Amino acid sequence: MANTETSLSLADLAAQRPRTVAIAAALLLCNAVLLAIVWIAFPTHVESNGAQLFFIILWLSVAISVFRGISWVRYGIVAVLVVFVVEVLNAGQPVTQVQAMNFGDQLSRCTAVAAIVLLFLPPSHSWFKKVKAAYAES
Repeated sequence: MANTETSLSLADLAAQRPRTVAIAAALLLCNAVLLAIVWIAFPTHVESNGAQLFFIILWLSVAISVFRGISWVRYGIVAVLVVFVVEVLNAGQPVTQVQAMNFGDQLSRCTAVAAIVLLFLPPSHSWFKKVKAAYAES
């Protein structure tokens, strides 16, 4: 019976998902779709098919995880963006490095930053804490 109560609690929490989390998950899903469209429509703009596929799968799985309330994924997104920033800064010419990126990659990074901001707003943060506590009880 405890599992049923926990399941109902998780279902209630899913119903209480803040709009900020839903929007952030949608933005991350759009990232995956955007990268897939660029890959199909403009294959010459893609430097590495393996990397493109990796990031499509990454953003898709991150969007699903965020929507389900898996809190640690937010920090994973931050880590990916920090690696990108360090890569750009190490290039020596950061502005030139960003300008050399195709539009899809630039839009993808901006979308990820917007999603991160939404995922760390107070309503999102408190919801993730509640979901984490509900998972811990199960």
